[in-house]
Amino acid sequence: MLAACTGAADIPPTPDLTSLQLEFENPTAELDETKAGETLREMPDLHQLAAGFRAAGFTTDGVNDADDEASSSAGNRFRIQGSIRVTLRCPGELDVPAFGSNGTVNLTLGVQENLIKRGIAMTATDCVLRGNVLGMPVRVAIDGPMYMDLGRDLGLRQRWSGRLLMLIAGRIEIGGLMLENLAARWTSDQLEYLFRLPGDEKSWVIAVVTADGNVSVKSKGATYGCSDGQACGEL
Repeated sequence: MLAACTGAADIPPTPDLTSLQLEFENPTAELDETKAGETLREMPDLHQLAAGFRAAGFTTDGVNDADDEASSSAGNRFRIQGSIRVTLRCPGELDVPAFGSNGTVNLTLGVQENLIKRGIAMTATDCVLRGNVLGMPVRVAIDGPMYMDLGRDLGLRQRWSGRLLMLIAGRIEIGGLMLENLAARWTSDQLEYLFRLPGDEKSWVIAVVTADGNVSVKSKGATYGCSDGQACGEL
């Protein structure tokens, strides 16, 4: 739904992930080299996580589709305000996408003064995707609520690019690994995963996995490179 108007249309509530963004910038757990390795071993496999989140990033296609729709409605004279609802069909896990039988993701976007709001609420329904773990294909399935932060409001006729933050509040399955309530943000070069220490919700670290497979752990005041995925040294 869109409205060309001067401010009368309602803008749907959009998720505010500012506090989550700040948590990525400010890990609170204090680690040494030994504890960094132990903490890394408590995490899910980071390469699988990266594959799952990057596959889920196909939802930005819905943002670009919505931008196209809003742009065509705006013309050159109108201000656009209201909401856009987009349903994405999930492509499945095969080399060739098979749309229609692999679930959906529904997105609700807010538009204000010709800007798509940066926070977007989504719901996945039995969505099946294809991930890539170090060159090997893996099945990814998502079900339940999801939220993402584009990093900025998006002007009409702009294509989204940049760093994406996503919170999967529902369930994600990555090659048989079943997880829920995960947060990560990523670019084409690296993915950051927010890991809360078991039993202490106020202590967390940021695990980083690069596109070429290097792993590090950011704690309060120190970053540790973990060359073999377990033994860590301060950078």
